[in-house]
Formats: sequence, structure tokens, C-alpha cells
Amino acid sequence: MVRLESRAYTKPSLSGVSWREGCSGLKRWAGGAKVWPTSELPPLALRSLGGVHSNRRFMEESMMSVEEAQAKWAEGIVAIGAAPSPEAAQLRAESMLRELYVADGEGLLFKPTKAAETPVRTDFLGSLSYFVGRNAEFAEDQGFALNPWLSVRFENAGVFETGDGAAAMGHYFFGDSTGSELKVEYSFVYRRMSNGSLKVRLHHSSLPYSG
Repeated sequence: MVRLESRAYTKPSLSGVSWREGCSGLKRWAGGAKVWPTSELPPLALRSLGGVHSNRRFMEESMMSVEEAQAKWAEGIVAIGAAPSPEAAQLRAESMLRELYVADGEGLLFKPTKAAETPVRTDFLGSLSYFVGRNAEFAEDQGFALNPWLSVRFENAGVFETGDGAAAMGHYFFGDSTGSELKVEYSFVYRRMSNGSLKVRLHHSSLPYSG
């Protein structure tokens, strides 16, 4: 089961960047990032990075792309846990990583939820180990996706465009066989590939502060 709950778009700070003439006059973006409810998206803006023109439809398409990437990620986690053998789980995890994460050498930053000895991974094998274990170089990894999780749902606190993709932050919830959910905080930064799909280039997850 996959459920996505996106609350708002977050427009990154564009201090000193002019809005395109013709929207409502020539204006300037002031202050920090602003959260735009989907019903109040700015009609058209001139982006500072590459002069990319952005309008409501483009932002909505970006949001749908993020939600699609999140749905595939959630489905991948559930599928890994449902694999009939450790070998099958590893093959499914490898496939998910190749489809949804940038490749080695493309700047992957991966900071998973339950890792202490090597909390930050920067390559395929380190990321793979977190999901399915079975790697002596990362002995702490028990295989997060092998729990197994029966459901994953995202709640996006905000999503915004970047120069070459998008970023999202919020909570995701992992449901197990008892009906309980593990609540985790996340930040994902995506790169848009030449075929239009989004791949994760930065993955940061952590458990909520417990005081």
C-alpha cells in the first residue's frame, strides 16, 4: 500500500531575481523560502538558474514527478521485504537503486535512518547494504527493507524545484505486520534525468527527536 499526502509547494529563495514582466508587473522576490498552497501558486516566474521559465503547470508537473518517484520508492521497499529469499531481495534492491538513485560518480549522498558506524554512504554498495545487509564492510546493516514493511506512505511538508530537479521534505511511515507504523523524517533531493524521470541524489532520513 502506498499513500502520498503532499501539503504544499515550497518555493526556494530567489532574492534579487525579477518576476517575468506581464504577470502582474515587474516584481522582486524578497525574503526566504515561501510555502505556496497549491491553490495559490505564482503564475509565472523567471528562475535564476539557467533562466528556466516556471509556471503553474510546470510546478504541478514537478509535484507529480516527485510523487511518482516516491510511489516507486515505496513500492520498491515493500517488494524487497516480500522477496522469497535473501538473494531475490538483493536483486530487487539492486534494481530499485539503479532505477531510483543516481549512479556511482554522480554525487550520491545517502544518510539512512538506522546507521551509526557509517552513517553516510556515497556509493551503490553502501546504499545497497543498508537495505538488504549481507556486506561485511557494513557489519551494522541488518537490512532495513527486510523488516518486512507491508506499507509505506509519504507526507510531504514541502516540495520545491531546483535547477536540475526537485527537493522534498516531510515524514514517511513504514507499516509492519502488527499494524504499527515507524515514523521517520526525510529529505530527498532529486536530479531530473534526460528521459524526464527523477533520481535521488541526496537521501537523508532520521528518527524524530525524542527529548
